[in-house]
Order: sequence, then C-alpha cells, then structure tokens
Amino acid sequence: MIAAAAAAHAEASQSQNCAGLDAVLGAAPSRVRVGSSPVFTLTLKNISGKAQRLLDVRNGRRGDLQYSYYQLILEQNGRSFDEVPAFVADPGPIAEDDLFALPPNAQVQFLLRTQLVLEALPTGRYDTHVRIRFAPDAGGPCQSTSASVEVVK
Repeated sequence: MIAAAAAAHAEASQSQNCAGLDAVLGAAPSRVRVGSSPVFTLTLKNISGKAQRLLDVRNGRRGDLQYSYYQLILEQNGRSFDEVPAFVADPGPIAEDDLFALPPNAQVQFLLRTQLVLEALPTGRYDTHVRIRFAPDAGGPCQSTSASVEVVK
C-alpha cells in the first residue's frame, strides 16, 4: 500500500505533456507579503533514453531569452491571471551554442527569471507553472508541475 501511494505521488508530480522530460517548479517562500516576490526554481530531469536539447540559461546564460523559453504562467481559481504588469518578451534568434544537451538521467536546476512583475500581485492564492519551449527543431511546448503561492497583506 505504501509503495502504491509513493508511485501515485511520483506519477502526479511528473510534468504534463513533457515527453522525456520531468519539469518540476518550486516556489520559496510559498507565502509572501504584497510588494514582495517568491523565488522560483525549475528542475529539469531527462527521463528519456536520448539527450534533450534545451536553451542554456545555466549560470545566467541567455537570460534575455529565458522569459520566452521558460515562461511563468499564473492562474487563479483555475483561470489564467493576466492582471499583473509584464515585460515584453521577444523570443529572438538563438544559435547552436545557446543550447545544451541534457543527457539521459541527468538533471539541471536553475533560478527562474520571469517577465511578470510579481511584486504587483494583489492578495490571493495563485497557481503557477512554466511553459517550456524546446529547441526550435525539437517539438512543441510542454508544461512543468504546478507550485502555489499565496500573497498576503
């Protein structure tokens, strides 16, 4: 019974629509005061048998493109929440050396920069996830797991 519960938890924690990639979003702290912002981390683990090509934002690389390739999405009460200021995010051109290959069974974690001005969020509870775009030739976007954030007075 414990093994079945652990397996169900592992399955539920996997990212949605990310073939071969487990994408887990974390937020700390999960409760913040109005005017402040949580810090988001994104952990990507290659669960496929082949390397996954991703935009390289490790160690601050290509932060100008992070907004477009790792886009933070806000939802409230199951609906998209767009009532917060945001920077314009232009996908821009990428070169081969802007990408890295995440080998099978390897993982990478990085701080997520966002185009959203999270300090402007009103009080409330928000669910967040990341829309991940792969290298241009690697298929459509996928979605990370969700992380909840509560903004209080």
